[in-house]
Amino acid sequence: GAGKTTLLKAIAGWSPADLRYDDGPAPDALRRASTHLALHDSGPIAADWRRNLFAPDAADDALWAALDAVDLADRAKDAGGRDAWIDPQAGLSLGERQRLNLARAWLRPCAIILLDEPGEHLDKTQGPALLARLLDRLDDRVVVFATHDAACAALAAETIRL
Repeated sequence: GAGKTTLLKAIAGWSPADLRYDDGPAPDALRRASTHLALHDSGPIAADWRRNLFAPDAADDALWAALDAVDLADRAKDAGGRDAWIDPQAGLSLGERQRLNLARAWLRPCAIILLDEPGEHLDKTQGPALLARLLDRLDDRVVVFATHDAACAALAAETIRL
């Protein structure tokens, strides 16, 4: 209700905003090309695990590494592997959907990664642990996240690198 998601969408170029670089406006298309926005309420699409990771050119080992990093590799293997179909209505729990969102961010090569409530639907230890793995993986990028979760916020304070 404070506008966190709205701000992340504006940064990502999903909604109009008067954001500027030092030398002028930051066009929506440029912001969309340089960012990945992982919304906390994004779910799977009616497709297989590979397509749901939004990384069609990624090598199999990269896909499995991302799924393993967010504790979804066993779930995907049990479902039939990376080519198994995900039913968007009944295929994944809320926590699994959130972990899928984090795996998508893991695989994105964008310079700026935006995470909306990255610990949402995860238990008090799993959320910060997965976020720590993701922040370590993305240590060469700008990562912005909005959260109400005290443990995730504390983790951010511990890992800020300028």
